[in-house]
Amino acid sequence: MSATDPFEHPIHIFHHSFSQGGGVERYSREFANELVRRGRQVRFHARRIDDRISIPPGLKVEPVRSGTFPRKMRDFYYHRAIRRLGADLPGTQFAMTRVPARHGEICGGTHRGYLSRARKFVGLFDRLQIWMEMQSYHFTRRMISHSHLCANELRQLYQLPSEKIVTIHPPADVQRFKVPTDERRALARQQLGLPQDKIVLAFPSSGHKRKGLYPLIDACREFGADVVLAVTGKPPGRVPDFVRHLGYVDDIADVYIAADFTAMASYYEPFGQVGVESILCGTRLLFEEAMGCLEVIKDGAAFTFNVWQPNTIRRAISEAIELAKTNQHRLEDPAAHLSYDPSVEHHVTQVMAVLEKPKA
Repeated sequence: MSATDPFEHPIHIFHHSFSQGGGVERYSREFANELVRRGRQVRFHARRIDDRISIPPGLKVEPVRSGTFPRKMRDFYYHRAIRRLGADLPGTQFAMTRVPARHGEICGGTHRGYLSRARKFVGLFDRLQIWMEMQSYHFTRRMISHSHLCANELRQLYQLPSEKIVTIHPPADVQRFKVPTDERRALARQQLGLPQDKIVLAFPSSGHKRKGLYPLIDACREFGADVVLAVTGKPPGRVPDFVRHLGYVDDIADVYIAADFTAMASYYEPFGQVGVESILCGTRLLFEEAMGCLEVIKDGAAFTFNVWQPNTIRRAISEAIELAKTNQHRLEDPAAHLSYDPSVEHHVTQVMAVLEKPKA
């Protein structure tokens, strides 16, 4: 093979965890699986590996030994282990987290951006996270930003040059998330134990505080007779009767299609794939105005508010309720409300074109 043939060497993916989790865990697995489907050899280097996951031929998951240190130090030792390992790995290197990868790294959010948006004090652990970001962001050849919000943070908070940053929005499973029939919606609501005669706001998250559950609860109090706030994941603690805890749901698509709206009030959400998944299911959004995914969602598909201004949350909920009462709140053509192609195939094609472009 030619020395420039991209199939000659494997693609190395760096991420802490090869597991069933959502977010970056799911993204990294889908990315690796799509590469394997295309005939590429993939090496996935992880600190934590879930042996229950089926691994297709062509994908090799390799453990990275980074010690059994306290949780807050494990990221640092994984970062250090990858720095040593990467120097001897031929082929394309792509990081899903803040570690030094030769060819590219995704940015689905920055620690400095989170601290600023959440109005948090910068502690010792935060300084370590920022140091690892600076080291890896400046080391890699290209940064793949999942949103324009992230790209702005890379430029303004980490002093990266614009020519090093490419914004490529993350994918969603377009086969799993799609508009159901009315009968399927009613069945999903019944199976989740949600009332048919209430307006259901879905809150699909386990990070309740960070995702803004409690400001939503406060804002919903005056609408308690009309709405149910359906919360997935861990128990939300003592909450009003209009809050229903669904627990850990096996298929989150059931939650989207059972709901009238998907609600989230994140203090910091660099993208928020929940928004795209909900839209694909034909369910409008009730979202904090700074959530990154709103940059790919067209007007009319989302009611927005400022999490720091409770009156704006109440206004958005009121407007959503009024639309639902007319039974015109469903989205029949999700693609018309998205400004990009969210398929995994399209995403991987875009990313690999950037990673394997010859260095100028």
